[in-house]
Parts: sequence; structure tokens; C-alpha cells
Amino acid sequence: MKVGDKVLIVNNLKELYNGEDDFIYDIVDDMLEFSGKEAIIISSNWYGGYKLDIDEGKWDWKNVLLKPIEK
Repeated sequence: MKVGDKVLIVNNLKELYNGEDDFIYDIVDDMLEFSGKEAIIISSNWYGGYKLDIDEGKWDWKNVLLKPIEK
């Protein structure tokens, strides 16, 4: 995935979230509201995280939490 790609945030964020110390998926409580929504990648970083337009780039989203949407 790359900047400009449209993605779907997985529907099961709540199931993946294991509380405040979620080091597996790096999900925080405030991210749960975006579960199942479409977004556009606005930037990426060296460790595989993505910033999305849906939250104005506030959170880092791991690849496993996103599914590419075919054009």
C-alpha cells in the first residue's frame, strides 16, 4: 500500500483490541470508532505504519488493520 491508496479499516478492531497495553496491533480505544470505514493513506513511515485521512493523521495504523480497496 502507498500514499493515496484507498483502504478499508478492518471490521473487527474491537475483537483485536486487548486493552490499554495493546502492543500487538497498537490499537487504542479512540481508534475503535473507525472500524469498518474507508480511508485514504496520507503518509507512511519506516516501520510499516500508515497515517490516514479519516483521523487527520492522528494514529499510526498497522498494515494488518487495513485492507486495500480495488480501484
